[in-house]
Amino acid sequence: MLPVLSLTSILDAAITMGMVLLNEAATSKGDVGKRRIICLVGLGLVVFFFSFLLSIFRSKYHGYPYSFLIK
Repeated sequence: MLPVLSLTSILDAAITMGMVLLNEAATSKGDVGKRRIICLVGLGLVVFFFSFLLSIFRSKYHGYPYSFLIK
């Protein structure tokens, strides 16, 4: 049970880091190109790791109705 708990904690931390990067890109006053790259990296983190988290829940509970990118 401990490895699954640790994996979900890592996935939650990655999703949180993506949200922090999205917030940083939206509120900073730096270069537009740098803000765009930070935004895309943050969005990629959120999308990929949230999809991976949903696929883990789906594999554990076969009746789970939601999926995003990874089936």
